[in-house]
Amino acid sequence: PMRPTLPIAVLALLSSLHTGSAVAAEFFQTRNESLLSRAVSLPPLMPQTPVEGRINPGLRLEIVSEYVAISQGNEQITLDGEITKLTLSAAGRYSPRSHWALRVPVMYQGGGFMDSIINDWHDFWGLPEGGRDQAPKNQYLYQYERDGEVLLSNTESGARLGDIEVSWHFEATEGLTLSTQLQLPTGDTDRYAGGGTLGGSLWGTYAAESGRWSGFGAAGVSFNGRGDI
Repeated sequence: PMRPTLPIAVLALLSSLHTGSAVAAEFFQTRNESLLSRAVSLPPLMPQTPVEGRINPGLRLEIVSEYVAISQGNEQITLDGEITKLTLSAAGRYSPRSHWALRVPVMYQGGGFMDSIINDWHDFWGLPEGGRDQAPKNQYLYQYERDGEVLLSNTESGARLGDIEVSWHFEATEGLTLSTQLQLPTGDTDRYAGGGTLGGSLWGTYAAESGRWSGFGAAGVSFNGRGDI
């Protein structure tokens, strides 16, 4: 059965020098890109706003470097890898106040190349390493153990299709957009490229501007079946 995931309320407060609300919305599309976060439907904040009368294509490239290594009690978890993610998208309008969006992610999961760059950056500014400097460089290892039993494990790099997302957005009032998203289990769940279950989310985004400044906030809830992750 579908059930709410814990706590999945998303809050974001971002501001920028005002260059037009549409530009700010495009620039600040963001969400949690951790590999294991794909288990739940987490939409990007500030969805693409299409131009009326035509379908708007999109292409987005992101590189995510992740490192976590924690041992506590009878549990141990290591999340160490790099994901290069290319998202193909399209958006169009149903009406002047509503629009749809489609996102198809393709990603390469592996050890990457950024570990030394990130370590040097932390050293330069005197930032904590979190153990990254002690781990093998450019390693790809996602593993979770409990009571000596390995429950999650992935060391195989490669290119994979992620979960396809379809969303609908309604501009209720000036600045307020209400949205819903369906996440389809198209990703390779054996390699954690997708959640392995149908998921959905409901959320609202409010954008405001005053003089030279603009900003937005968002909150929502995600519903997901029990998947492999």
